Amino acid sequence: GRGGRALRISTTETERWLPYAGLADLLSQVPAEAMAALPEPQRDAIDAVLHRGTGTDGPDGPTRGELACRLGVGAVLSWCAARGPVLVVADDVQWLDTASAGVIGAAVRRLSGLPASNRRLRVIAAQARRTPHAAALCPPPVAELTVPPMAAHDLAELLEAHGLPCRAASRLRAESGGNPYLALALGGAFANRAGPSWRSAPLPARGAAAPRGACD
Repeated sequence: GRGGRALRISTTETERWLPYAGLADLLSQVPAEAMAALPEPQRDAIDAVLHRGTGTDGPDGPTRGELACRLGVGAVLSWCAARGPVLVVADDVQWLDTASAGVIGAAVRRLSGLPASNRRLRVIAAQARRTPHAAALCPPPVAELTVPPMAAHDLAELLEAHGLPCRAASRLRAESGGNPYLALALGGAFANRAGPSWRSAPLPARGAAAPRGACD
């Protein structure tokens, strides 16, 4: 809504084993003013997550650094929430690294314990399969929704809206598992946006020769 802030965490399978990769993604979107308001130990710990500055007490170091990181993340989220509603959107939570899930989850739980009038932080966690990370990011009460694969006829309409051939709907649905974003990506909807988004496949040589022979 107006005056709100959205912070998105996008992770991939290859980042699953990189400690604090998801947290770094989140913190990179936080205003500099929020960082500047932190005490120096917390700011140093967050700088270590973001691989900037000269701080040595990083979150993967001594216990003091880990605690400073948790306190710092909670403080910057509180800073944002004090100035408007905050929505944290975590995609593909099954690939979120464990360290990030622990730190972000602790900050969310702390904010969720505030009086109802001050609860201005909400989290949406999307996962392809059930993992403990979603529960860590979303303390109770939680609304859980199961999103089914997109139906073939709905996917056909989506493809058509992006200038892609409807006849590819069944094949793209099978290859993407009904995931609309993946189906569009496979169909080339995001390639060469300035020009035509698809080209019709050429007929085989024998099929192309048949109509010409019939007209001779």
